[in-house]
Amino acid sequence: METRAAPEGRAGEEREWRRRVRIPLALVLVSLGLLVALPLATLLRIERVSDQLGKVVFPVREAIADVQTELAIEVTAWRAFLLVDEPRYRRQYSEARERRTEALATIERAVDRLGPEVRSAFSDLQRSLDRFELIVDSVFAGAITRERYSASLLADQNSRFLAALDAASAIDEALSGTEMELVERFRTTLLVGFVAECALASIAVLAAFQVIGLARRYRLAARDLRRAVEEREEIVFRERRARAEAERQREELRRVTESRARLIRGFGHDLKNPLAAADGHLQLLARSRGRALSEEESQHLDRARRSLHRALDLLANLLEFARAEAGEVLVELAPLNPGEVLVEVAEEYRARAEEKGLALECAVPENLPALNSDRRRIGQILGNFLSNAVKYTDQGRIVVGCRLRDEAALGLFVSDTGPGIAPEERERVFQEFRRLDREGEGAGIGLAFSSLLARALGARIELESEVGIGSTFTLWLPLRPPPREDQGAGRSPVSR
Repeated sequence: METRAAPEGRAGEEREWRRRVRIPLALVLVSLGLLVALPLATLLRIERVSDQLGKVVFPVREAIADVQTELAIEVTAWRAFLLVDEPRYRRQYSEARERRTEALATIERAVDRLGPEVRSAFSDLQRSLDRFELIVDSVFAGAITRERYSASLLADQNSRFLAALDAASAIDEALSGTEMELVERFRTTLLVGFVAECALASIAVLAAFQVIGLARRYRLAARDLRRAVEEREEIVFRERRARAEAERQREELRRVTESRARLIRGFGHDLKNPLAAADGHLQLLARSRGRALSEEESQHLDRARRSLHRALDLLANLLEFARAEAGEVLVELAPLNPGEVLVEVAEEYRARAEEKGLALECAVPENLPALNSDRRRIGQILGNFLSNAVKYTDQGRIVVGCRLRDEAALGLFVSDTGPGIAPEERERVFQEFRRLDREGEGAGIGLAFSSLLARALGARIELESEVGIGSTFTLWLPLRPPPREDQGAGRSPVSR
């Protein structure tokens, strides 16, 4: 009876031991399982956060910084192009636009992995840039004149530019919040994982090596994150420096342009007064009744007055050019007969041409279409053409005439038999204060001023020349000029 009771007692104790050890063993096994699974889950979570930061947030924020920088460079080059029509500014604009397009493509590839706020701001950014580029492309293509742009579209473009910057800033702010959230999630994951591992390590010492390995991996991940943050800070610093440099260059360009205009106007006015006074004194001397002047003395007086008049004309042209650069010259549109303008200008220079032994021919066909343009400005442009033709032609003839092209434009031209202009020098003749290496008077602003006036009239200047044969300058005027919103009563400002 006792023998049977002993095995039954041991069996009961064994069952009791198993029952008691079942829960601690389960806890040990669960702890060991968690000690293995928790680090793996933590590592996967960290890798997802790092992947989100390294492959989405950081590249997109870097691309946003590039968009803002290149957009600032675009606007700076665009405004410089409006001020000074030089190919390098258009090239700078195109290069910046291409880099900005690449940055936008980077953002577009990752935008689906970001929140709705970023996607909405990115759509606003694209719409603003599309409208901005449409106007700029239209100006480059000639569909919109620079005068119309400056008069009626400049404010809208500025609004689009600011809207694009606001959208880019909104994206950057949203990404900054996402970045902070991910970093905080990263830190929380590290903290929770560390605490859990310490608790589980107290139950399963054998998991200590795994904890050490995971801690090392955590340190490496933290170092990589710190390195990424430092790189991001360096990128932001370079972006701010690039913005400051672009702003400095824009301000320097504006300052130099204003300084040059002020210098020209001040110098011109200060020099014009004594020259006019000297001309008045010479006129009084010529009319003096004290004694009759000899023929030689009269010739000297005439030459002196002609020299003073040339100096005054040069100063007047210089002041006109300075006003045109500052946008202060007005264009007055009115119906006119182009043939009459050609004849008037030709007659003004006929005496000077005959004095050099040149034949001046005026070939004006009948029944020319009327133009709605500025008679005085057309006369100034043709006068500059004729002045250069007389100045640089030593023998032969000068022909003044007009021709039609496709019933859309009327060309008023001046052709001479002068030395001609080499192909590599043709761009230089339209630059201010640039003269070819030839003898002659003038400051080299006539054709530059003519180019400004031609653009203000919606016209263009065409140069055809052959070395040793002669040159032909043609002013192509549209028969139906585009309407101007600021035209008013036929007056519109010239702007660059």
